[in-house]
Amino acid sequence: MPIRKDELHKALEHLAFDICHFRLYVERLKSGSKQDRADSQAMLYALLLHVRLLIDFFYGKPTHDDCCVCHFDLLDGFEQAFPASLRKEPKWKADISGHLNKRLAHLTASRWRETRPAMDHYARHFGTILDLISRFEQALPPGSRQVWDRGKRMWTYEV
Repeated sequence: MPIRKDELHKALEHLAFDICHFRLYVERLKSGSKQDRADSQAMLYALLLHVRLLIDFFYGKPTHDDCCVCHFDLLDGFEQAFPASLRKEPKWKADISGHLNKRLAHLTASRWRETRPAMDHYARHFGTILDLISRFEQALPPGSRQVWDRGKRMWTYEV
């Protein structure tokens, strides 16, 4: 069943969780904050899960009940503020999504047969995702922006 316009505010609340955590973990990765090995591994794993979700959200085509950025075109003025040109699938999407799918979401032989990419293989695209997030936020009409801001406050951590 496709996403309905009346569900988009609920979607924003859930999207805020992923975006706030993505931003938090990117900042922690940049700062090089010292953590024990288990905490560091957990943070990197969570960061990559959020990357996978956000790549699918911004560049994916919805199937079943997947929510993608295209659903927000139902909001007044959104499509003009966040045009289709921003959603054009980049060349790196298939590679990054493929690696993350094989390494995070499924137990596949790729985990031991292929060399694991270094973190910078993924990190070089974080700026693009952060830019898309900012543009997405700016494109939200006022009523939706209030819901978005409320969702962000719920998931923002002072570091």
